[in-house]
Amino acid sequence: MVGKEALNTQYWQELQDKSALAGITLDSSISPADFRIYGDRLAQRQIEMFQRYGQYPLSQSTVIDLGCGLGRVSLPFSRVFASVTAIDINRRILDAGRTYCADATNIVFIENDGATIPLPSSSVEYCYCGGVLQHIKVLSVILDYFREGLRILKPGGLLNYSIQTWMDDIVSGNNIGKRITANDLNKVLSEFDCEALALIEDPKDPVPHLNVVILKKSDEFLASTVQAQLRDTLLVRQDVRTGIWEDLPSYQKFARLWAGPRKNVTFWS
Repeated sequence: MVGKEALNTQYWQELQDKSALAGITLDSSISPADFRIYGDRLAQRQIEMFQRYGQYPLSQSTVIDLGCGLGRVSLPFSRVFASVTAIDINRRILDAGRTYCADATNIVFIENDGATIPLPSSSVEYCYCGGVLQHIKVLSVILDYFREGLRILKPGGLLNYSIQTWMDDIVSGNNIGKRITANDLNKVLSEFDCEALALIEDPKDPVPHLNVVILKKSDEFLASTVQAQLRDTLLVRQDVRTGIWEDLPSYQKFARLWAGPRKNVTFWS
C-alpha cells in the first residue's frame, strides 16, 4: 500500500506555498466569489445525477464528498442532503474547509489515510468523488477508492465518481495522475453486486471526463466472474462543466482551455 505521506508529497507538498484556494483550483487568478459560484453550479449538476439515478431521498440521506478540498461541493450539498461527510488527506485543506463551510451545521470533516474511507460498511446512501482521482499517480489507490466507496454504501446506494479519460501510461506533469481504463474498473466492479447505470460525458469539454454512476445492489461479495459492466452503450452525453463557468470573469484559464482541441479519449483502449 502507498503511504499517506507519499501521496501527500506527490500532490500537496508542491502546493504548500500557495493558498488553499489556489491549491484546489491550480489557478491563482480565480476569485473566491467565482470559486463559490462555480462550486454551487457544479454541485447542482451532481445533485441532478443523484436525483435521476438514486433510490434514497436526498433530504434523508448522507453523502460522502471524497477529496473534498475546501468544500466547494460539500457546502451546496449540505443544503440538499441531510448530512455531508467531507473527507480529505490533507489537514491544512480540511482546516480551510471548516472555515469555508462554517455556516453549515450538517457537514463533518474527516482526515483519511490516503487509501481508505474511515466509515463502517453499508453506512451511507451516496458517495461522490470529483476532481480528485485524476491527480493520483498510483492506479491501485484509484481502484481502491472505488472499492471503498462501494463498501460503505448501503444496498441501493449510489456511487458517482468523476474520472478523466484522456490519460496515457506515462505519469507526467505535477498534478497529472495515472491512466485508468474501462478494463481496470470492470475488474473492481466484478467483486461487488452492483450495476453500472450511466457513464456521463460532457461532449463539449476539451478535457474528457466521465461521471461513473454505479448502483450497489446488495452486500454480497462476488467472485470475479461477472461480465464486464462498463461499456460504451452506457454513455450519456450532457453538459457537466459546460455552462457553469463562462460568465465568471476570473475563469480566463478555462476560456483558453475551451478554445483548444479536445484531448483523445483513452478510457476504452
